[in-house]
Amino acid sequence: MSPSFTGGEDLQLIGWGRTSGGGPISAILQEVELDYLTNAQCAQTWGNYITDKMLCVNRSGKSACNGDSGGPLFVYDPTGANPPVQVGVVSWGSSQCIGTPSVFARVSEEIAWINSYIDLWSGGGGGGTNPTPTPPSPTPPGTCTNDPNFIDSDGDDCSWYEQNDPTCSFGDCCEDGSGTANQACCICGGGISEPVAPVTPAPV
Repeated sequence: MSPSFTGGEDLQLIGWGRTSGGGPISAILQEVELDYLTNAQCAQTWGNYITDKMLCVNRSGKSACNGDSGGPLFVYDPTGANPPVQVGVVSWGSSQCIGTPSVFARVSEEIAWINSYIDLWSGGGGGGTNPTPTPPSPTPPGTCTNDPNFIDSDGDDCSWYEQNDPTCSFGDCCEDGSGTANQACCICGGGISEPVAPVTPAPV
């Protein structure tokens, strides 16, 4: 369950980014405590750039900086009874780093997408809702060739499905104009099949 904030809550950022604007990347992992801002507070600086998919933090003299991008923002349970919860991912901010709010991707807005990839790479259990796959049609007997023109919307071809999703659980997803893996890839029941020549009976 994602925590809800009203403004001013303490959040923790860790990263290897610069410790000052224009300074060098840190040689050691840094951690800093920052204050949660509501989106309305953040928009006072960044205006219409701020959307519901974003989360902002700020604290005098402290900030995310170049090199922290993609890093996690956590909220800790002060009692220690529960594990930390990641609530943000470093996204963007001022090139000077301090003095303006740092902007993060808001994890709660993308949790379904995140869980779908956890399920994909871990074999299930991430709590996401995977697409319900259509069972692949059996490939007719003969020689099957993967469609050489197939690329899905993630940029993956049939070799990706062979190596990473041999059951084709995502065979009906990610269509990008060249069909689906279920249509284009032999391992998913698709592909280009060359029929077997009929067998001529031996003379009696």
